[in-house]
Amino acid sequence: MDIVLFGLQGAGKGTQAQKMLEHPGFHYFAPGASFREILESGHDNPQYTHIKEALTKGELVDDKLVLELVREKIIATPAEDTIIFDGFPRTVHQLERLIEYLELTKRDFIGVYYDVQIKETLRRIEYRKICGACSHIELSLSSEVCTKCGKPLEKRTDDTKFESVLERLATFFKGTFPILAELMKKDKLLLIDASKPAEEVYTSTVNALRSRKVAFPE
Repeated sequence: MDIVLFGLQGAGKGTQAQKMLEHPGFHYFAPGASFREILESGHDNPQYTHIKEALTKGELVDDKLVLELVREKIIATPAEDTIIFDGFPRTVHQLERLIEYLELTKRDFIGVYYDVQIKETLRRIEYRKICGACSHIELSLSSEVCTKCGKPLEKRTDDTKFESVLERLATFFKGTFPILAELMKKDKLLLIDASKPAEEVYTSTVNALRSRKVAFPE
């Protein structure tokens, strides 16, 4: 069964996904990571300009591009393995397409919503740094080196401008809340208190997912 992670920016989705990925058979898909790879490829990539402008303004990237990346990921993943979707879907239309793709490949999914107050998410975004080498996330204003692999930490471009952060929050409320409502109607959503320390949040996540038949090693 695949897992779809939801939560405000800074709620800790990425941290929880990293912990899940320590288990064999788990695969990660985040449009944002794919977009950053395209940006790093340079101006010669035909998708560079659109993605650069959208991320700078805190807007969503074109659905056609996102859905193609999702479809490719689903097709490439073994049926017995689990895909962790982080940052997708962000609209009801994307949710409908995801369900369609999963049904065509005979896969199922469950959503997980990490609940945390906006004040706390803003604090986490201010402190958040990401390792460009291993994608490890740390919350620190002073740290410059990843504690996991020793490579330099960096701020995400869309975390450095307060206006972009607010725009992303507004986009979340407008696009994601209707998705959560749909998933609750379908009994496809688990609610997790994300205000607690990361290890406690992970334990709650694993227990909730196991209750829905998602296999986690002991």
